[in-house]
Amino acid sequence: MFLATAIALAALRADVDLSDRARFGTVISEDALLRCSSTSPWDEPEFHMSLLGEGHEPFAFHTAEEAQPWVQVDLGRVRRLTGVAIRNRTDGNGARTSSLRMSVSTDGAAWNEVATADGPAPEWNLSLLNGDAPREARYLRVALGSKGYLHLSRLRVYGKEGS
Repeated sequence: MFLATAIALAALRADVDLSDRARFGTVISEDALLRCSSTSPWDEPEFHMSLLGEGHEPFAFHTAEEAQPWVQVDLGRVRRLTGVAIRNRTDGNGARTSSLRMSVSTDGAAWNEVATADGPAPEWNLSLLNGDAPREARYLRVALGSKGYLHLSRLRVYGKEGS
């Protein structure tokens, strides 16, 4: 069982081609809501919602320095999640963002970690599929795996409609 789990997590870490609509569907986060674990003096809340659209440079939000800061996407209802595309901060401070952890929840209370992205990297394209099946979730949380600041430029959640 440990080997199967290790193989499954390794597959989640790999960059994937999210443009494969048959497998990953389309972007479903454009009308979602955001929540951040904190804000810093450098944060500009008027740019927060751009995170889910075209993004904002060098960053769309900026948390305070804290243990495992996070940004949470509320999709409004339980959806079928297939992938996530994340663009890191685009200036010289992008190296702060590494060891990202993606968790999903149907109710905002119980969370399951479903993917990791080690870095830093300019971008991460990650599968959230469980085998070939989408994951049922209303919320996606992206957290830094350690103490620090979290600031990303763009985040898109992919999914499929229907059952």
